[in-house]
Amino acid sequence: RHDTLSTAVAFESHVFADLDSAQVAIFDTYKGKEQTKLKIFESPSFVGMDKKEGRAKADQDLRSEELRYNNAVAVSPGVYNLELDGQDGLEKAHSQLV
Repeated sequence: RHDTLSTAVAFESHVFADLDSAQVAIFDTYKGKEQTKLKIFESPSFVGMDKKEGRAKADQDLRSEELRYNNAVAVSPGVYNLELDGQDGLEKAHSQLV
């Protein structure tokens, strides 16, 4: 993490696990005092139909997870939405991960 006085980045070495699925590394490169949380959600367009009921899955059925900075996570193939929330809990930015 950047601090407000230096341009240096804090970095810890990481060895990716030997997995079949893709892995994503999450780095906090923001320089400033604001604290944020990063969340990942399944994309509704990718999840598709509920096989039992023959309907599109509702938003509450979609998996989501908070991602920790300076960490790596395994992800299954698919389309995901990323959301960056500020200290006030409001969305500051969003993007898609494919």
